[in-house]
Amino acid sequence: MQKSKKGKDSVLDGVQFLQNYTIIIHESLKDVINEFSTYKYKVDKHTDTVLPILEDENNHFIDALRYATEKVRNKRSKIIQLSPSDYL
Repeated sequence: MQKSKKGKDSVLDGVQFLQNYTIIIHESLKDVINEFSTYKYKVDKHTDTVLPILEDENNHFIDALRYATEKVRNKRSKIIQLSPSDYL
């Protein structure tokens, strides 16, 4: 097990990395599908402008995926191959 690297824009960087891929979610995983369908950016209440800040809610599975791909993301590889030792 390794510590996750935190830092300025680490969440946004991780989400942008994941957006480069087609993520296939089995139809039986209703909570995961719901989370991916509702994850969004914050909106300014006064101007309705979408802000470049992700809301910190409904993101448990997405966070887990970001953490699981962190090693690959930092190498900027286009091939993702994870083994259990990468995230256990």
